[in-house]
Amino acid sequence: MILDTMTLEELILEIKTDFKEVKGRWNKFLPKFKKIIQKRTRYPWLWDTTIKTRRYNEWYLSFFADSKKEVNIVRPSFTLCFTYQGQPWAGTVIDGQVLLFPSHFFERYGERCLKIHKDQAIAAGKDMMKLFFIMNSNCCFFNNQKGDNIRGYCYDGMFLGDWINENGGIVKTFISRKEMKINQFTEYFELLKLWIIQDMFEIRKGTSLSSSMTKYIPETYFDHEEWDKFLFERGNQRLIKASEESNEIFRDNESEYRKCLKMIDAVNQNRYDQEINY
Repeated sequence: MILDTMTLEELILEIKTDFKEVKGRWNKFLPKFKKIIQKRTRYPWLWDTTIKTRRYNEWYLSFFADSKKEVNIVRPSFTLCFTYQGQPWAGTVIDGQVLLFPSHFFERYGERCLKIHKDQAIAAGKDMMKLFFIMNSNCCFFNNQKGDNIRGYCYDGMFLGDWINENGGIVKTFISRKEMKINQFTEYFELLKLWIIQDMFEIRKGTSLSSSMTKYIPETYFDHEEWDKFLFERGNQRLIKASEESNEIFRDNESEYRKCLKMIDAVNQNRYDQEINY
């Protein structure tokens, strides 16, 4: 159970321990959920529920699909919404790391992405938290690598914060696509393209794309026209907007973008060489 007397380190441990139970219960429910999907006829569709764990924490699970074409991509969000020292907070697990989201983060998300006035964003409280995770079930780190500080990305933009220990950290603010520096946008856009390719593969091949299956990706999947065609057929207006806005930023900063991408590739290659030599 979350208590006001807990330190941030204790919060992280509580959520990490609790998440194992939540994920286990979801995996058992998944076959039934897939049957529910097949019977669904009306879209857009938000499926959500709450799970109360043995540690008396209440988790919010959600899955959102704009159209029937998206239901084969089962990527739910697992969020623990709680009150900590009088303020609404949220916690989740991303790539094995617990991330804590204080209310300030969601105020910034409301202001910078949804264009909601600060006072309205504060009033939204836990509803704003739920909305963020419903819309951004794909939160991840670039190349799954932890940096000196938290630097992660989602469909709507970027989140920044500080690591507290080896198990997790606290996310302090949100940055929209248009507010990113060019090096940040380069990482974001590369991830956005990867997410599109992964979704194309999953919908068309009927299985998720793992690292061992990258050799089976058709060459056409890397073509911008193919991405546009796929997004149009999919009909998800938020992803279409993300792609259009990102392409516009790319065109306006193409030279700097390519320089940043070259540097990122060099860093990744150096990291790979070190792992091989080790």
